[in-house]
Amino acid sequence: MMGSVGRKFRNPGEAIGWLNRKEVRQWFRDHPCGTQSECARALGLSSMAVSRHVRAIRAEWRDEVDA
Repeated sequence: MMGSVGRKFRNPGEAIGWLNRKEVRQWFRDHPCGTQSECARALGLSSMAVSRHVRAIRAEWRDEVDA
């Protein structure tokens, strides 16, 4: 399955997760003082899903700093 900019996904769930993470990342850029609960409500995601995406985004940042 092809995604954004030629990215390949193993299944539809992975593609949805990637798109949701992209939306969460953008929401926090636009709302730097926003909470995870506010993000979840605004995007129609569960608080648990937003929490997982935030953890993954933070891990990406750590990887960039360590590189």
